[in-house]
Amino acid sequence: MPQSQIHLAQTLPPLRHDTTAAEHTADTVGSYLIGAGVISAYTLLWARGLARRRALSVEEILLAYGYVPAETLAQAYGAVYRAQVFDPSSYRGDPRLLDQIGTVRAFTIGVLPVRRVGRGVLIAVANPEVFQRHRQELENIYGEIYLVFATRQQITDEIIRLRPNPLATRAETRLPEENSCRSMTAIPIAMALILTALAIGFYQAPQPMIFWATMVAVGILLIWCTLKGTSAILLLFRLGREKQQEEEEAPAQFLRKPVVTLLVPLYRETGVVVQLISRLRALRYPVELLDVILILEEDDEKMAAFLRHTPLPPWIRTLIVPSGNVQTKPRAMNLALDIARGSIVGVYDAEDAPDPDQIHRVVDHFAASPPEVACLQGRLDYYRPRKNWLSRCFCLEYATWFGVVLEGLQALQLTIPLGGTTVFFRREILEELGGWDAHNVTEDADLGVRLVRQGYRTELVDTVTLEEPNCRARAWIKQRSRWLKGYILTYALHIRNPRQLWRDLGPRGFFGVQILFLGSFLGFCLAPFLWVFLFVPYGLPHPIVDVFGSNGSKVFMLLFLLSEYLMIMVTILAAKLRGYTRLGIWALSMQLYYPLATIAGYKALIECLYKPFFWDKTEHGLIGVATTSQKRHRKIAIKGQAMAA
Repeated sequence: MPQSQIHLAQTLPPLRHDTTAAEHTADTVGSYLIGAGVISAYTLLWARGLARRRALSVEEILLAYGYVPAETLAQAYGAVYRAQVFDPSSYRGDPRLLDQIGTVRAFTIGVLPVRRVGRGVLIAVANPEVFQRHRQELENIYGEIYLVFATRQQITDEIIRLRPNPLATRAETRLPEENSCRSMTAIPIAMALILTALAIGFYQAPQPMIFWATMVAVGILLIWCTLKGTSAILLLFRLGREKQQEEEEAPAQFLRKPVVTLLVPLYRETGVVVQLISRLRALRYPVELLDVILILEEDDEKMAAFLRHTPLPPWIRTLIVPSGNVQTKPRAMNLALDIARGSIVGVYDAEDAPDPDQIHRVVDHFAASPPEVACLQGRLDYYRPRKNWLSRCFCLEYATWFGVVLEGLQALQLTIPLGGTTVFFRREILEELGGWDAHNVTEDADLGVRLVRQGYRTELVDTVTLEEPNCRARAWIKQRSRWLKGYILTYALHIRNPRQLWRDLGPRGFFGVQILFLGSFLGFCLAPFLWVFLFVPYGLPHPIVDVFGSNGSKVFMLLFLLSEYLMIMVTILAAKLRGYTRLGIWALSMQLYYPLATIAGYKALIECLYKPFFWDKTEHGLIGVATTSQKRHRKIAIKGQAMAA
């Protein structure tokens, strides 16, 4: 490579982070782009004004709005600074040089050591400001530095190609072992011992075992009924107060809107990815402040090929996660977190259709919240809920969970188990906590507990994301078994030191963890012991009758019926609040729906014995595409306001 074509870093003037220096750089690069006919002078003037308001560089504005492709901007930098442009077809990075700075460090800051040139090292960067921020660090490692310009995507892809294993290990072990499920190697043995002991107990003393199993099931049912009833009452009071507050107060806002990174893990989602991109385009947040990362797995070649031939907006980029010991959604997000630009990090699923104003609502809610509010959870709803009976029941269950139960948990200041999507974090706190547990198949619920244990809070944000309802029994059971298996692992992890958990959460929070995780799992698994009450009046023998007599069994039967009545009423209320007035009649059939969760619970138990970290993928795109998602969002908002009034 001729020396005249390489620009020495020592001759590159320092790039100060003040307006004058930024405008000088923009003028130089902008003049080249104008001369090359890429942009007009008016476009450059507009970009400079917007960059000043957003506290971004002019180049970031031009990239975000598609005025300048990333490859063209790299060529412009090369022409202005008399440097080469990185060409992957002609030369690649040097893995030995990469090891000197460390793969993870180079990946995080976005620099690529390419090769040695004389007494120095050729370093690829996407932006001269990136080099200036880390100039001293790079010179301490490599000595003289020569610049070559590349796109951000090229640098990311090349680092992963050169050293995939360190990055995979980092993604899997980001969370310290003592806080991760990967330390629970004895969980299959422990589960086997528990199940063996229960089997021996039922064989040796069936009557006492059935009695106590029934008592535990009744206790869990009563606790959940109390929680749902209390949540419904608190919700109705809150709706009235919020209406008055909205009339009196305007929400606080950031002085400058922050950059928001959205992580979207994809695995074999070619059937919905085009609709996903369309829905992301519909978000009304400024595109220059959006940083969307589509996260792919290395073995998903079909998905990668599909995206290579799919036009993506400039603010959407892809990340291919190298294979490792486990293949889970949290592992993929851990790797993406290292290259996120935003101070707020959100998570979406492939089939999501978020409210177009959702990011604005999240940003404003964070601005109005104290620093200890580290996480915001949006509500989930479903498009095409009337596909079949299962989709109707699924919608009603989620309307109850997100519209009533979580509201009650927030009002009672109990732990809120996060959902896997439409969840947003203050990035610095998420990194402080170690990201997600790559070995937990319900990483969201685990992270919700860890947030509370460290003194942070999760709040609900008044925005809705529409998803695809799981409308096939087999797929529903697979999905629910993964959730319940994750609940088992999360509970076992946090209860290993019950005294510390008590100190971290206090009595109320400790009780909340018991009912949310252990209670949810046991409630489904022990449900058959409640079903038999339906047959006691017809002469079916039951230990409850032997202990409490016929009058006692009638009391239990009455409690069972009253609890079912309360559950139905709460479900109907939740349906009305979500705009499902006519769908509420299907609440009467929910008792035929929940036995599927019992089957899923037993499947989760079996999987804990031989594949506790296996991620049972939920298939999407089974019911077609929602074409009226924005109308549905408006309908939900209008009916919610009517109910609040």
